[in-house]
Amino acid sequence: MSGADAERSAALATLLVKAAVTLNDLAGSVFSGRATDDDYLDTDRLLSDLAAVLRDRSMTYVPPRVVDSKKVGQ
Repeated sequence: MSGADAERSAALATLLVKAAVTLNDLAGSVFSGRATDDDYLDTDRLLSDLAAVLRDRSMTYVPPRVVDSKKVGQ
C-alpha cells in the first residue's frame, strides 16, 4: 500500500468513525425527543462528505482480474 493509499484509508476510517458517533448521537436525541434541526443538518453534512469520499474512491477502484487456470488461447 502506498503512502497516499494509507493516508486515504486513514481519512476514510476517521470519517466512518465520526459518522457512526454522529448517527448514534442523533438516534439517542430522536429517541429521547431532543433532536433539533441542527442535529439533522450536522448529520446530513457528515453523510454527504462520506458519500463524496466513497464515490471518489469507487471511481478510482480497479477490481483485480480473475485469471482462469487455463492459458488464454487454449
